[in-house]
Amino acid sequence: MHKTLRLVRFISYITPLMLLTMLSLSTAHAQQGSSNQATDELEQKIKKDIMEQLPQEIMKVLLQQNLLNRQIERGIDDYFRKQQQARATALEKQEQLARDKAKNVRRVMESRDHIYGNPNAPVSLIEYADFECPFCKQFDATPKELVDAYGGKVNWVPAYHRRSASNELI
Repeated sequence: MHKTLRLVRFISYITPLMLLTMLSLSTAHAQQGSSNQATDELEQKIKKDIMEQLPQEIMKVLLQQNLLNRQIERGIDDYFRKQQQARATALEKQEQLARDKAKNVRRVMESRDHIYGNPNAPVSLIEYADFECPFCKQFDATPKELVDAYGGKVNWVPAYHRRSASNELI
């Protein structure tokens, strides 16, 4: 790790020096007014070498030290951790909303409701149905089967709606 930091520091130190040298060469060349082709070619070669070799050397060091892979893995881990936190927060909000809604549900009472099954069951299935609805008629046997299958843990409270003469629910 220390070798990598030293190399990166060296590269970051040497790059401006090389660029400054190239700039001073081109400035001196322009001041002399000569069109020395050898100097121009040398300057172009230096620029090309810097632009090609510097990124390659940095990548070589990053790959050798496995720094790039570790950074990518850290990024992936951070992403998954944030996703898990977002899911947990959303689930907590849903659960809180369900608890709030459950507080508003009216309690089943023997004096008011027709209850099929154990009146003191921990779970009450309250069915809001319509006598004239074909789907409600198909479903009618299912709650009884459910109550019978769970032996006193579930009860069924049918809450049937009536229709008016104009076929609207009352």
